[in-house]
Amino acid sequence: QIAAMETQAALGEAVLKTLITPQGTKKTVTVPDVVTLLNSMGTPADAAQITDMVNHFVTVRILREREDASGYELRHDSLAQHIFERMTALEKDVLEALQMVENRYKEYQVRGTLLDCAALDYVAPYLPRLGFKPQIVEFIGKSRAALTRAKRRLLIALFASLLTVLVVVSGLGILSYTKYREAERQRRNALRTQSLFLTDLAHQENERQEYGNAVLLALEALPKQMNSPEKPFVPEAEVQLYDGLVKLQERLVLDEH
Repeated sequence: QIAAMETQAALGEAVLKTLITPQGTKKTVTVPDVVTLLNSMGTPADAAQITDMVNHFVTVRILREREDASGYELRHDSLAQHIFERMTALEKDVLEALQMVENRYKEYQVRGTLLDCAALDYVAPYLPRLGFKPQIVEFIGKSRAALTRAKRRLLIALFASLLTVLVVVSGLGILSYTKYREAERQRRNALRTQSLFLTDLAHQENERQEYGNAVLLALEALPKQMNSPEKPFVPEAEVQLYDGLVKLQERLVLDEH
């Protein structure tokens, strides 16, 4: 029947392809639906032309009008499967994308739900081939705008969270450093107090003329390495060390005589 249509064969086949679902089953459509679908899939068509063609298909018993006059459908499921098999992979993908967007638009009209990121990514490759109605184009535009705003809010929230973490970490770092400095100050004060105590003992030993003990005590009060001192340098300890060594040397000289 399609081959007999000669110059209209391609358009006739395209019309029949609008009467099946992406799953290969028949569906009910109206003439305006067919016109919209054909234009959306890149096949120019007008209502008068499609009306004549649909009536022809009804006459040759390929289509039938539903009893409630809600539209037209294929007479047999086998026809739907046969037409589906003649569709290219791209045509099937485009039809599925088209139906997905139209279904989501109907849901949007009822619930106000826009397309999500996954749906927009899915339909994006087919947009150049799909000629949507103005209201659906607006629907896609609103979905994109809403997604852009959501991504912007997410980035702002992530930045704010990161900034908060940095502030907390910095605060903890400053607090830890302050505590470290305080602990280090207390440790050095304790070591200085210890050195002063040993220096006082060295002074007492020098007074008692126990110069050897004085020298040992003074040495213990002084850092072992001056280039990297492990304790504060106490000048008084150096004085007691010097006094003890001098007196000890004098005693050794006297003993020799």
